[in-house]
Amino acid sequence: MDDNVFDGIAEHVVLYLGEQLRKKYPNADMDWKDGWRNGLRASYDVLRDQIRGQMFSGPGLSDHRIDRHKVAAAFTRAIMEVQPLKTYGSEPSEGGRLANEALAFLSGARIVQRFLVNRFKAQREIAEKIATTPVRFPPANDGDYPVHAYKAFHNAGHAGLNVFVLSNLYFLIESFHLQALGVDMPVPPEGKEGLSGLLH
Repeated sequence: MDDNVFDGIAEHVVLYLGEQLRKKYPNADMDWKDGWRNGLRASYDVLRDQIRGQMFSGPGLSDHRIDRHKVAAAFTRAIMEVQPLKTYGSEPSEGGRLANEALAFLSGARIVQRFLVNRFKAQREIAEKIATTPVRFPPANDGDYPVHAYKAFHNAGHAGLNVFVLSNLYFLIESFHLQALGVDMPVPPEGKEGLSGLLH
């Protein structure tokens, strides 16, 4: 992944959402772990290469690119491995106690959203609608969907989070979000895979 793309995600997705969590759950007394960006980059690169290795074969493996859902999945798993947020206080709410799980899940969803905006850049009105509408999640019978995801991430642990399963999760969330907005995903030209040619 290009350094500018990675830095943009680290700054405008991970750091931004982490700061929002710190404000939302002040009793958790959160802080950022030293070197979290470098750790995140190293972990992401390893996961990206593992994804490539399982999807492609032959020479030029590093030239193959992965789609937005797998990028989101790799960042999610990397955040769970690195645990960028440290908590020192006592936070009664699950969102605060599961801060890194929340950061991982919400970052993945936001990454897909950001790349969707680029996917629709030729349709300015739709791109703006996607950019300005918070990600819509499926309804949950008890509580809200993201909190169920935080708990599932916590119970699975980073080693239990398969990037291909996570990728499918983000595909389904994307589909639900677009349906809620009344937006149809355009069919990519034959031989193309949406944003897969833009991300690595």
